[in-house]
Order: sequence, then C-alpha cells, then structure tokens
Amino acid sequence: MWYGSKNTISQHHLRENAMLVLERAAQDCIEFDMRRHEVYKALDYLEQYATGKYGFRMFRDGLDSTNPEQRMALLTKAVTHIRTHLDRLVS
Repeated sequence: MWYGSKNTISQHHLRENAMLVLERAAQDCIEFDMRRHEVYKALDYLEQYATGKYGFRMFRDGLDSTNPEQRMALLTKAVTHIRTHLDRLVS
C-alpha cells in the first residue's frame, strides 16, 4: 500500500492549462480540424467557472465554420472573451 502525500493541482493551473488548449486550437485551426475531445473538454471545464457564456458559444460556433480565416478570427476573439469571463471571476 502506498502512503505518499497526495499531489494536487491547483484550480488556477487547471484553468490555465485549459486556456492553453483553447489558445492552441485557435492557432492551429487554419490547418487542422480542432473539433477534438480535449478542446470540448477544456470549454466545458472553463465554462463552469465563467461569469459569462458568450465567448464559449462563439468558440463552439467558430469550430464549425468552414472558412479557415473566419474560423481563426472567431476562435481568437472567443478566447479573448473567455479570458474576460474568467478574469471577472478572479477580480
């Protein structure tokens, strides 16, 4: 039996990691289909802590855009909105 100390990851680090997933998706969406499990998981995780939902809707809608430039613009703008939603939580 293992009696080591339990390693925990802070909520702050989990949120930052989820934001990195979304930021990478926004960067890579021109070349790749980013409708992936880890992206939706990050969206769902962050949304439960956010004060607003608009950025999350925009991100999900942007993932389905067929125009690569428009998709990147929508996801990039959505990431900014999501950060704002989460910053209000910290403030």
